[in-house]
Amino acid sequence: MRSLTLPFAIVFVPQMALATIQHGMGVLAPAITNAAGLPPEAVGLIGGLAGLGSVWLFAASGAVIPVMGAVRALILACLLGAGAAALFVTAQPLVIFLAAPLAGFAYGITAPAGSQLLARHIPKRLWGTAFSLRMAGVPAGGAIAGIAGAGLAASVAWQAGLIAILLPALAGGLFLAFWAGAFREVGRNGWPRLAAILAPRNLIQPFATLRSMPGLPLLALASLGFAAAQASSFVFLTTYLTDGLGFSLALAGSLFATMQVASFLGRIGIGLVADRLGAVRRVLVLLGVASAIGVVALAHTRADMPTFMLFAGAAAIGASVATWNGLFLAEVARAAGDGDVAAATSAATFFTFIGYSATPPAFAALALAAGYRVAYLAAALCVLAAAAALTWRRA
Repeated sequence: MRSLTLPFAIVFVPQMALATIQHGMGVLAPAITNAAGLPPEAVGLIGGLAGLGSVWLFAASGAVIPVMGAVRALILACLLGAGAAALFVTAQPLVIFLAAPLAGFAYGITAPAGSQLLARHIPKRLWGTAFSLRMAGVPAGGAIAGIAGAGLAASVAWQAGLIAILLPALAGGLFLAFWAGAFREVGRNGWPRLAAILAPRNLIQPFATLRSMPGLPLLALASLGFAAAQASSFVFLTTYLTDGLGFSLALAGSLFATMQVASFLGRIGIGLVADRLGAVRRVLVLLGVASAIGVVALAHTRADMPTFMLFAGAAAIGASVATWNGLFLAEVARAAGDGDVAAATSAATFFTFIGYSATPPAFAALALAAGYRVAYLAAALCVLAAAAALTWRRA
């Protein structure tokens, strides 16, 4: 059992810690943008820049993970993410816009490094469950951000909420450093070169990897739609509820946390179901339809709804729009076959995070022009198209 639980913990802890920062930027966005003198819709730009940072990591992962090894790369991610989050305390727009892509770059490391570790140390028959359990760290981090981050921001100060969302990353880095010696990972145990990370030729690598692995292009394309539904639901949630519907930040944060808890439980359950049925692709299609329904339900939320309906709806939406990620990564690992799982994951999630980075500014523009409801309905159409694409051909 220890041979399974330790590598899983090594992957889960940084996933949760970095997700706390990613979600925390959205949860605290109303307070941060107000302190920085920015309009509420600036959360779209912050989210887009964070996504752009992740996109660059996926393009340049060959200059990071093979050089450092997966575990050391995850330690770097924890420290870099915490440092980037700390910069938000300045409340200076330029500093915020520089810190957001750094936080996104750090978060991006968790996908290829985590997939490489799981694929190497977990039996293939358990991949659906293991990858989904690992991705359950994302809503777990979101729950921490919603409860601790928003709670402290409302009761003490938004800076206190910021400290709460970066502490898990510091603790995670220490945890990984303690256990790093237990793993003999592929890598030169060196430090990545900044010139190699920033090299423009990195942008070609994801396309080359997709061409070399026939099952990846369809998965990468479909992930754009799933990412649009999830990003629009989570990045804008507290801003939508406070600015659009007039909810308090404390209530909005509680609803955000509820969505995250539901997503956490849903990811665990959906992984077990997919492995039991042996039909990961089919379950992904069903999740696409459920995600579209969840986004439509969010678009029709009203301020006069009873509190129990708000929380029940938040749970249902969280269980629908954010339970696909683990199954997607398990399918990517299978499509890699005997190839490099980290490279395959980087290539596929390169396009996923293009969806994550493009959705917030596009959603903000559409919300300003036509309202939140129209923007959410557009996101629902995107994920429906993704579900349809997965039915056309099986990798």
